[in-house]
Amino acid sequence: MRADLWPAAQSGIVYYSDLLGKPVYAFRDGLYAGQGQLVLRHSGAYLYADFYDLVSGDWVFVLDETINGVRYYAELRTRLDRNRVNLTLPILLEK
Repeated sequence: MRADLWPAAQSGIVYYSDLLGKPVYAFRDGLYAGQGQLVLRHSGAYLYADFYDLVSGDWVFVLDETINGVRYYAELRTRLDRNRVNLTLPILLEK
């Protein structure tokens, strides 16, 4: 099973250059299950964190970075039970 996650703000902006290379952490059924790095995809137009070889279960994906005094935070809870999913990480910005 595979999950592709990309960050998106409530404003609809999908690309944050400050987040390039930052980790998104994955937890399955409450246990740490690894991380994916935010990298450029689709001709450099979008940031993605890709997760491969996932098993069915209750997943939480977390992004939590503070850069230049701005906190980028996202927590996505989802049940994975299909072969591939595309998920949006809604980001809350705090100063």
